[in-house]
Amino acid sequence: MSIYLSVAQAQNIVFELMEIIPKGVSVADENGYIIASSNAMSMGKVSSLAKECIDQSNMMQSYNAVSYTHLRAH
Repeated sequence: MSIYLSVAQAQNIVFELMEIIPKGVSVADENGYIIASSNAMSMGKVSSLAKECIDQSNMMQSYNAVSYTHLRAH
């Protein structure tokens, strides 16, 4: 499932979260690049945490696809 946000929508999410979470908040795109942040200096940089989460999610999707294919074959 893909969800696409504009930069303005992502920044609005950051502002909303900043009212709840007393920490820095960033939103990254599907490649891990920060598209909205409470820290303007982070914009456009790759978030190693986001990249790690994306990579793990991609590995899990691949695993699930292989498992599903294997189960259907039997």
